[in-house]
Amino acid sequence: MPRTEPYDPNSALVLSVLLGVLGIDRFYTGHTGRGLGKLFTFGGLGIWWLIDIVLFIGEVRASLRAGRGSAGPGADEREAQRTPPAPAGTGTAPWARASTMTEVIGEQHHPEAFAHLLRDQPRNGSHTTIDAVAALSIDPGASGEGEAVPVWIDGRHVGHLARQNASRYAPLLAGMAERGQHLTLRATIAGRYDRRRGRWTADVSLDLPGPELILPRNALPEQPHELLPAGPAVQLAGQAALQDSLASLTGNDRVPYAATLHESEGAIEVRIDGRMVGALPTAEAEAMRPLLELVTSRGLVPVARATVHGRPHSAAVTVSLTSEMDQQPLARIRDLPHGQDLGEGPDGR
Repeated sequence: MPRTEPYDPNSALVLSVLLGVLGIDRFYTGHTGRGLGKLFTFGGLGIWWLIDIVLFIGEVRASLRAGRGSAGPGADEREAQRTPPAPAGTGTAPWARASTMTEVIGEQHHPEAFAHLLRDQPRNGSHTTIDAVAALSIDPGASGEGEAVPVWIDGRHVGHLARQNASRYAPLLAGMAERGQHLTLRATIAGRYDRRRGRWTADVSLDLPGPELILPRNALPEQPHELLPAGPAVQLAGQAALQDSLASLTGNDRVPYAATLHESEGAIEVRIDGRMVGALPTAEAEAMRPLLELVTSRGLVPVARATVHGRPHSAAVTVSLTSEMDQQPLARIRDLPHGQDLGEGPDGR
């Protein structure tokens, strides 16, 4: 679990290089759960060991840039102890899922937040894990070098992104803030009630994809539309004959797009900028049909999160979909008169 006092990033780096395969570095920083995970898996077969070395190198560099060296808390620690403004505007979920979870830092400064978030969990000293929705936005009042990106869960400030990560996402989040948006994403809270200290300690991890996968490359439809709820990735059918059309949509790895869904001769076609890129498989099409019929009956275009994988002439398209929708947006759609809308649909919250 996180320490209650700042740790020396230089010492953490040395421990990570020499004993990180046994998790000693994470025991030192107070992340006991992660330390045990590395201990029992030999550093995640070396993968976690290398990742932590890179992370600690970043912390050492940030500390040196801040002029602190090893003589006290670096910029990340100082920012962790201030209360930033809460995210404003509309929450917008990432267009794609992350391949690995991103750690939040500074959780040790917010025991009251975790007392609220974990209030229904047992206080017997055992470890507990819950899923949550986190909100990220730029902090314009951050001091020091670079930008700060605070992390909020259920209206509580729980920490922030490490400085090296914040610098990657700050331009994107600043642009979203100008449009009246902030980023919302899946989070995991792993906590334990420390009976000796009478307080909760916890680690937070985020399903945070790279900045290039947060928003779609293309524009949302100009027509009134409804962004469908995200779910498991569904591989589209019929793409073998569409490789020439897909070639122009590919990138180095994964490219996010806004796709529209259309009923066509009993099938549900998926289009990107009006161009067909495949169709939903039969089972997924039947599961989605009632929701799509409800959306289209209200004069809205169904929009899904799509990802184009691969390179020209070997591309594949997946869409993130589920037939389940939160009751609030579902009730809003049902209350619309047929053929009428309330403007742009929600963004998946």
